[in-house]
Amino acid sequence: MGVDLSAFLAVYSAVMAGDLTSFSIGGPPGSGLLGGLGSSLGLLGKPQGLSRSHNRFEGDVSPTRQDLYKTGNPVALDVSLFQQLADMPLGPSGYDLSVMTPWRVNRFRDSKATNGRLFCGAFMQFAIQPATSLFTYQFFANRSAEHPEGYLDLDTMKSFQGVTGNKGNFQWSYGREKIPDNWYKRPVGEEYTIAAFTADAVNQLLENPELIVVGGNTGEPNTFTGVDIGDLTGGVYDSETLLQGNNAMCFALQNVQQGAPDVLRGLVGNLLVAVRKLSDTLDPLIASLGCPQIAKYDKLLLSKFPGAEGAL
Repeated sequence: MGVDLSAFLAVYSAVMAGDLTSFSIGGPPGSGLLGGLGSSLGLLGKPQGLSRSHNRFEGDVSPTRQDLYKTGNPVALDVSLFQQLADMPLGPSGYDLSVMTPWRVNRFRDSKATNGRLFCGAFMQFAIQPATSLFTYQFFANRSAEHPEGYLDLDTMKSFQGVTGNKGNFQWSYGREKIPDNWYKRPVGEEYTIAAFTADAVNQLLENPELIVVGGNTGEPNTFTGVDIGDLTGGVYDSETLLQGNNAMCFALQNVQQGAPDVLRGLVGNLLVAVRKLSDTLDPLIASLGCPQIAKYDKLLLSKFPGAEGAL
């Protein structure tokens, strides 16, 4: 992973799901830095860990996990979803982007049809959701001498996801995830950067314009309603301009910039420090992407979506 992408994700996670300096994966911390030093500094509000950061880091439309409001458990792998993914026709590099992109579309359609509280905010729809599908191939693929460009086969994906058994008889339980044997990471000099991630994410949108939405279901399945992105951003972006250059990623990151103060209120003890920490990371990224300035972000347009509470 490129330094720019890893630095942003580390800071964002620590702010949104931790104590501003670190975070846990499976839920609220019990002791250590999160329970001690952070608290003594007065930084803590209610650190929840990544698994309890719905619509901030963890989100719906996962490749292998169910939506929060469908099962109440967005953490456990759903074996039936893994089976469906495993049954997808392979691409030239196995479970590559030619597989993961249509699989993301399938999952998006399924969430719209079954999750009455599905909400797709700008950050979730244009950063987190594409990341869950793109990262599966970009970081799990085995870059061996035979496949230096990367090849993701079923056994490799099973190992990373903690799945055992064969097609038709997969099993999963907590804690089985492991790096596969004889697996090779991306070589030095070919790190996956924000620029590369942005290009992949935009290609997903170009191939599937139905993903260019901000909105959600209004309480019942199959009630998905979008908001006008132009109205949301004061005309800076719309469904066409989001496909130009870095605009889709700009929109996602600027949404974090605009929405963080409200979302973080009550989650951290020192809101000013939290926002400053995010800004120190976001501002240079947004500048490097050449993002147009958003003077207005009308979050009231999102108030009709029950799943939008506490969302970015």
